Amino acid sequence: MKKLPIILIIATSSIMHACIKDKEEPRFTDFVAVVKDDSFAQMLFDDIQSESDVQHATSQTEALEKSMMEDSATVTIDAGENGFADSTWTITIDFGDGIVGRYGWERKGKVIIDVQGFYKQEGATRVMTFDNYYVNDNKVEGTHTVTNIGFDSTEMAYVFDVAIENGVITKTDGKTITWNSNRQRKWTAGYDTPLTITDDEYNITGESHGTNSEGKAFVKTITSPLHIYLNCEYVQDGEVDITIEESKTALLNFGYSEGASSCDEYAKLTYAGKDFTFKMR
Repeated sequence: MKKLPIILIIATSSIMHACIKDKEEPRFTDFVAVVKDDSFAQMLFDDIQSESDVQHATSQTEALEKSMMEDSATVTIDAGENGFADSTWTITIDFGDGIVGRYGWERKGKVIIDVQGFYKQEGATRVMTFDNYYVNDNKVEGTHTVTNIGFDSTEMAYVFDVAIENGVITKTDGKTITWNSNRQRKWTAGYDTPLTITDDEYNITGESHGTNSEGKAFVKTITSPLHIYLNCEYVQDGEVDITIEESKTALLNFGYSEGASSCDEYAKLTYAGKDFTFKMR
């Protein structure tokens, strides 16, 4: 058997070591890219969930109320032959060829919401799917399921389990984000004004996973609840562990603030003992 020259062995070993090291040690920029894509996907799904909250809450009594987010969106209710007696119905929100609404976002296409049970009823569910639905020309796909767990009297909050399955965001540049999520959403403020969503606040726990627009697999685990204000498009508080390609983990802190803005777009990433501050999408 021929022996490899020692130089070749060393070179091959060095290359293998470099590859392993690269896999084990993602760059700061890799984490930032994952954070931005994950937050972007969460924002888009949270946005339509907030709209579906309003439509679910009002559909039993105000079946043809127009969208609270965009006055021109067409909202239709199909309660079947027995009306609402069966406690199941379908809500369709049609944004047509494009309507500019909250945050200055343009939404177009349809969101279909299959509802079972009344909004604040424990055990009620709604399943959202999308028909050529776009936000600022980013296409949103997947199945979004919300289940009412009930009212937590100790925290004075309505509790919902939220699952995203087969979520896909196709960005304007053609790149895709795949996104799956299992979270618990506590509605801590604004539930006594169901027709006004801008005063709503939520605490979010749970995890998400998928691949970002650069093809890197990630897992995000919330270690301190995320605090969401519906009058702001950015997460305002909370901490998250992020792991890329089953490698090392970085800590994301949404509570970082720069300036005195009441809707702060900054977050801080800590990795390998170093901090990096950046603007969210």
